[in-house]
Amino acid sequence: MSEFSTVNRIPSLTWNRLHLNEAEGVSVNADSFFKAAFSVPSLVKSEELGESSIKDQKTGIGPEIDKAIAIVSSKGQAVTKFTSEIEKSDAEKSENILKIDLKYDGASVNAVSPFEIFVEDGKALTVIMFFEAETDAKGEAVVQTKYHVGKGASLNLIQVQKTSKEMDFFNDIGGTVEDEGEFKLSQLVIDGGKSYIGSTTDLAGEKASHEMKLSYLVGKGSLLDINDEINHIGKKTLSDIEVNGVLDGGSKKNFRGTIDLRRGCKGAKGNERESVLLLDDDLENRTLPVILCSEEEVEGNHGASIGKLDSEMMFYLESRGITEKEIYKMIARARIDAVKNLIPDEAARERIEGLI
Repeated sequence: MSEFSTVNRIPSLTWNRLHLNEAEGVSVNADSFFKAAFSVPSLVKSEELGESSIKDQKTGIGPEIDKAIAIVSSKGQAVTKFTSEIEKSDAEKSENILKIDLKYDGASVNAVSPFEIFVEDGKALTVIMFFEAETDAKGEAVVQTKYHVGKGASLNLIQVQKTSKEMDFFNDIGGTVEDEGEFKLSQLVIDGGKSYIGSTTDLAGEKASHEMKLSYLVGKGSLLDINDEINHIGKKTLSDIEVNGVLDGGSKKNFRGTIDLRRGCKGAKGNERESVLLLDDDLENRTLPVILCSEEEVEGNHGASIGKLDSEMMFYLESRGITEKEIYKMIARARIDAVKNLIPDEAARERIEGLI
């Protein structure tokens, strides 16, 4: 296997001393179809496509995923497409939430699951996706979600992931947001084996916006590799990336966050920040925030906070009878709750409690 790959490759390669230009030595080999369980609202149309209807849409993980889906499509399996005509005022009602459930319970997994989500002009949709695996599940699973948010439309995509220690999991996202459209992405990763998450958002229309919140708990022996790309194409576009996580001893995490302020996006603003809590010394954390700019009259900001809890805070809390273990557990739980509390569905929140 080559040392280099196209998995989670950043759009503008940097000096590679930290080996963060891509997820090195990684390939995608899954080639069988895995069908999800769905709960589809009455105002959401679902259909099976022989192949992707938006082939030219770039995604975060990259072309390796499209190759895997092409193999599955050649065998006659389908891409599931959802189209929403839900009014914005009704998007968070329980009966209007699209639920997609993938549960890998076999001893050997070799699975690909592609989806497409279209929100018509002026409409809205909330989608909740759960990715779970039994503790004995092994192998590789791939999920790809492509989307298109129309003019003045809104898409709220929520993903919750807890896979097994013996699985490689690829979560690939990519889409376009038109004039005054809104795309919200909330992700929660609760441990797992090797997890690769990639997301590309094209803010193509004027005043299009993207808000992303990701919280993670990476346990001993696990790897989390993240690549987020926001392309500001339209004027006065807005993006905000917030990543909060906890790393335990023996774990590894890579985060790449790219804000690309392209020519023609005057008035655009992009922000990204990450906060990482380290529970031990025996771990590896690498963060690469990137801002690309080829336009004037724009604003881009990035920052990262990495380390253990402040000694004064620890002393204060311990002096009130809280043990060090309880303090770290409390902080970790707060980061999980920051995403969990954004979910407008009580059943989903209760399910997350069970996973924790």
